[in-house]
Amino acid sequence: MCITQLGSDPLYERKSIEWRTDVLAAHKAILHAKYPLLPRYSSLTVATPVYRLSPADILNTMSKLEAILALSIPEKTHVIFFFVVDNPDELDAVAECPAADCDASGRHFTPRQRLVALEKATPALRVRVNANNVGASASRTRAWNECHTNHILFLDDDVDVESDLLVNYVDRIQQHPEAAGFVGLSSLPYSPLLGPAAVHFAQTSYFWHAATNFTASVPWGVTANICFRFVPGIEFDVDFPKTGGGEDIDFCIRLREQCGGAPLLPAPRAQVTHPWWGGGATQVLARRHYCWALGDGILLSKHPRYTFWSFPNASELLAALVLTLPVLTTPMVVLLLLLRIMGVMCLSDTLATVAYVYYNYDEQFDELFVRYPRSRALFPIVMSGFVRRASELGQLVTKIRRHEFFSVCRRFDWFTGLNADSIFFQRHRDALHFLLNVSAIVLAMATAY
Repeated sequence: MCITQLGSDPLYERKSIEWRTDVLAAHKAILHAKYPLLPRYSSLTVATPVYRLSPADILNTMSKLEAILALSIPEKTHVIFFFVVDNPDELDAVAECPAADCDASGRHFTPRQRLVALEKATPALRVRVNANNVGASASRTRAWNECHTNHILFLDDDVDVESDLLVNYVDRIQQHPEAAGFVGLSSLPYSPLLGPAAVHFAQTSYFWHAATNFTASVPWGVTANICFRFVPGIEFDVDFPKTGGGEDIDFCIRLREQCGGAPLLPAPRAQVTHPWWGGGATQVLARRHYCWALGDGILLSKHPRYTFWSFPNASELLAALVLTLPVLTTPMVVLLLLLRIMGVMCLSDTLATVAYVYYNYDEQFDELFVRYPRSRALFPIVMSGFVRRASELGQLVTKIRRHEFFSVCRRFDWFTGLNADSIFFQRHRDALHFLLNVSAIVLAMATAY
């Protein structure tokens, strides 16, 4: 006989129990104490948000996903794969594959058919489909909330993985089980193309290679390839842009706090290679930096203890001029003067970029000059300034949109307090640009009349 009838309230108070942490750990301890010779297994979830499902992208995306499923599984390790589809509108779009790559079902297929076939063929795979495009943060949170393993590894759907990726991560986990997570190497390959070379000289690829740039605690890592210890009650913040930017930094900071200050450690042998967006076209990379910075600008209010004051950059100076010049003169004169100032500032800012790189040749750029000889480095160095300006503009736009006007001239410490020299070098760079830009503005205005 049932204690309660169908549809009636239970005679007890319902409580949700988080069994994946303390409860599970306690019972594991009891089991290992009673049966000390039982083999001990590691457990890992591999989670990949999947967005690139258009007919033009699907073949490449499926090859990347299949490579993830084919990763070598370490001994005594339980691995579950999660694909979270965040582009459901493309699931039933008909794509065409080359005849050589097709089976008897024919040359036409949909992403849904491919994913269903993968899930049927791979018992360890779970495919989840969002109701609509909710973005990278919400998709990763969905995988996080369904995780019931000790660690969760996030991979992007466009990376090329090394076959021993999981082996190297599990090795690091076993060496340092107390760590909050492990930052793998997300290699942005060196290329003779102008765009990739400019990004490397702009130093905005530094944290993609954090696994090799740090020997101890890492402030944060990109979610293209990063492994976290699972803890309940934490999410990726959906305040950040759907396409990404800043949410990885924010999550790493909060996870370290949730783990009692435990560090993120480098895992340099756990490597993936990330292709260059847009084939490495400079304008594509500059736009991507701008979009990332729209999210980076949110970090200032999220984590004010990791911010500092510095000198105004070119975008902030121009914004100040746009606001003040109309008060002083007529609109046509303002327009001509602004165009004149922008032209002169472009030259001064370029000069500051080149001067900074060559002045810090031995300390910051020596390895780059090995890959890019001085005879071919000047133009990428010049273009690196435009990459950084795109990033600065994106942060300024976010400050304006969020009405955080008092955050102008405030910068985020990307090293989150782990490297005191980083703030000095940022202020050094900003001071050089500020002095030359102000000189250019004064010269342009003095010669305009």
